[in-house]
Amino acid sequence: MKSRFEAVNGYFNGWVSGNKEQILATLADTIYIEECYGPCYRGKEQVAVWLERWFAKGTVDSWVITDEWFAEVEQTYFCKWAFTCTYKGNTDSFSGVSKVTFADNKIATLEEFQSTLTHKYPFGE
Repeated sequence: MKSRFEAVNGYFNGWVSGNKEQILATLADTIYIEECYGPCYRGKEQVAVWLERWFAKGTVDSWVITDEWFAEVEQTYFCKWAFTCTYKGNTDSFSGVSKVTFADNKIATLEEFQSTLTHKYPFGE
């Protein structure tokens, strides 16, 4: 990967295209991924198993980064995104934020935080 931003874009685009090799190429060997609903994966071997099993039952229909920023001092990238997938025949959409750290321009850690896609305003807009 030429840059950290290319690594992140390659990761997201790899999910949308269903390209396991592309996803794995963006990751450091000691990768740690924490999904927004609880599961965690350590190392490329665990991630490869997860990808194989996930893509056997699902597709990512879209995963669009809507905002991004980089904390220079901490060398940490943050992005806000909108996600839609079809898994076991059920389509789901939600939004979230990812916190990403790097090692040699590859993703070293990726932590996801989820929100609902549709926000409500109980007291008006």
